[in-house]
Amino acid sequence: MVAWSLPHSQESFLLVDTRPDLQEQERELEDVVPGFLINRFLSSHPSQPTLLKADILITSTAGRHETQIDPTLSGNEIDQFRQAMQQSGSTSYRQPSSTRPEQKDYIELVRSALEEISLGHAQKIVLARYEDHQLEEALDCYRKFEELTARYPNAMTYACYLPGVGVWLGATPEELIELKDNRYFRTVALAGTQPLAEGAKMGNISWTQKEIEEQALVSRYIIDCFKKIRLREFDEYGPKTVKAGQLAHLKTQFKVDMAETNSPRLGTTMLDLLHPTSAVCGMPLNLSLDFIKNQEGFDRAYYAGFLGPVQIAGHTNLFVNLRCASVIGKQVRFYAGAGITEDSDPEKEFQETELKLKTMKRVILSS
Repeated sequence: MVAWSLPHSQESFLLVDTRPDLQEQERELEDVVPGFLINRFLSSHPSQPTLLKADILITSTAGRHETQIDPTLSGNEIDQFRQAMQQSGSTSYRQPSSTRPEQKDYIELVRSALEEISLGHAQKIVLARYEDHQLEEALDCYRKFEELTARYPNAMTYACYLPGVGVWLGATPEELIELKDNRYFRTVALAGTQPLAEGAKMGNISWTQKEIEEQALVSRYIIDCFKKIRLREFDEYGPKTVKAGQLAHLKTQFKVDMAETNSPRLGTTMLDLLHPTSAVCGMPLNLSLDFIKNQEGFDRAYYAGFLGPVQIAGHTNLFVNLRCASVIGKQVRFYAGAGITEDSDPEKEFQETELKLKTMKRVILSS
C-alpha cells in the first residue's frame, strides 16, 4: 500500500494493491492501469518498476473521503483483504543484513571524484551517503506521512509499504515526468542547494558559479535527451529559485505539447532516456555510474530511483526519490547526496548532505 500527496495539493491518496501476485505486464506509461510506480536507482534502460495497482483508492480532501474499488475485484477478494487487515502482527519485515557494505568516508570519496573530474574523465559525479538510526519504538508511518505533508507542501510526500522490503517515506521536490490529460509532458531540471533562512525572499537569494553550472548541466542533459529523439518544439522556463522545505534550489521547467509535436508516447520514451538523471548520477552517465557502483560502497536501493502515481484521474506524476528514508522494523536509514563538479569543496559538499538529511530526520526522529 502507499499514501501520497502531490505538491501544492489539498488532496491525499491511499492506495491498496490487494492482489500483488497479479502482475500487470504493460510497462508503457500511457497504457498502464491506474496505480503507483516505484523503481530502484539501478533499474534502468529499460526501467522495471514495481506497480502497485489501485485495487482500492481512497481520496481525502478537507476531511472528506471518497473510495473507489476496482470493478474486477470480487467480493470474495475484498472479504479476504478485510480479514487479512484484521489479523494483528501479520506484517513481516526483512531484517537488515549484517553484511551490508560500509559506506566510505564521504569527504575522501568526494576527493576521489574530484581527481576523476580533474583528469577530464567526468564533468559531474553525484555521490550519496546514509545515516542509520535505531528507533525506541515502532514508527507510526501514516502519522509521519501526514507530518511530512503538513511540513513540506512544496514536495511530493509519500509512505510506501512493500512486502519483504519494509516502508519507504519521503518528501521529494524533484519531478521527473508529468503527463497531463495524455497531452502535455513536463519535466524539470533541479540542482544547486543552499539553506533557506526563515522568511527569506526568493528574489534575494544569490547563487555561486558552481551552483549555476551544476544546474545548467542538468538542463543540458534534458535538452540532449530531446535532441536524441529529434524533438525541437518545447518550452523552457527558468532557471528560477524555488523553496523545498528549509532549502532553496535552482529549477528549470520544460514543457511539450504531445499533440502538436505528434509524440503521443513521449512519456515512456523520455522516462527511458532520463533515468537516472544527471542530477542523481552525473555526466557523462556511464562513467559517473561506474564510479558510483565501484566507489560509493553501498546499495542506494530506491533512493535516487523514481516513484509516483500513474493514470490517476488521467494524470501521471513521477518524482525522483530524494529526501527519503527506509524503515525496517525499528531501524531507519536516511539518504542524501550532492553533485560534485570541478569547483566542489569536499567539506561543503558534506555539509550539503547534512542539510538534506535534516529534511527527513526532523520529522521521523521527532516524538
